[in-house]
Amino acid sequence: MKKTISIIATILILHSCSNDQEKIITGTLNPNLVSFINFQSAKDTEINNFIKRIDSLADKLNDAELIASSKYYHNLLKHKLIRTPSIYLKLKDNSGINIFINKNDYEKIERYNYSGSDTEYKVNIKLRYKEIEKDIFLCDSILEVDIKKLKKAHRISAVSH
Repeated sequence: MKKTISIIATILILHSCSNDQEKIITGTLNPNLVSFINFQSAKDTEINNFIKRIDSLADKLNDAELIASSKYYHNLLKHKLIRTPSIYLKLKDNSGINIFINKNDYEKIERYNYSGSDTEYKVNIKLRYKEIEKDIFLCDSILEVDIKKLKKAHRISAVSH
């Protein structure tokens, strides 16, 4: 009986250690939704001052959106993601998701992640990710990247006199 309980306990422990939250997602890179806040090269004091301002406004105005933003940035700090690049993926249902990605993987697609590049390229990405906090997603690994060069439409304009 002890042996059976021991085996069951071991299986349950191993199962609980496995990451059930890991998911695979496929989407199209949407470079037109780049965050206007980029902390990658910011100094610690700049980051802390920004977060303090949000905290202060959230407390003063008791605004739900500011409170959520404050919590979001505190969670980014907690998980050491504040300086981590992120990408926006447009999903098949036209929804979107912002996913943080390590610098090595980001370098593979960085040149396609600037405003306007979606008119030249369509970049489909399949990746493995997990939700580490509410609305904070972290890419575990990029599984596939499919880059298609789009044909530019030639515009002919008629000029009437």
